[in-house]
Order: sequence, then structure tokens, then C-alpha cells
Amino acid sequence: MDAADDIGALADLGGSFERVDNMRLLPLVTKNAIALAIAAAVPMLPLLLTVIPLKDLLKLVGQSLI
Repeated sequence: MDAADDIGALADLGGSFERVDNMRLLPLVTKNAIALAIAAAVPMLPLLLTVIPLKDLLKLVGQSLI
């Protein structure tokens, strides 16, 4: 075994460590989570409007934003 083999193995090990170090606990970014929640909620909006009038719904959303 010569020195070039040792350096190559170290470089491979270093690359593997960097990949593991850059991993996240959850593979989900906040921006993507919000987009997913909106995409899931939009089809439910017509059904929600049959139960709660639009005026009351807008008032509820306005109060929750304040």
C-alpha cells in the first residue's frame, strides 16, 4: 500500500463525512411545507364555504393575522 492509496481513502472518507454532516433531521424546508399545506387546503375551500359564510371566514382569518 502506498501513500496515494491512503490519501484517496481519506478523501473518500472526508466526502462521506461532509454529506452526513450536511443532512437534516427532516428533509423538509419551511417554504415547501407551506406550499404543501396551501395545496392541500385549496381543494377544501369550496366545502368550507358551504359551512361557513365567506364574510365570517374572512373575519376569522383577519382576527388570526392580528
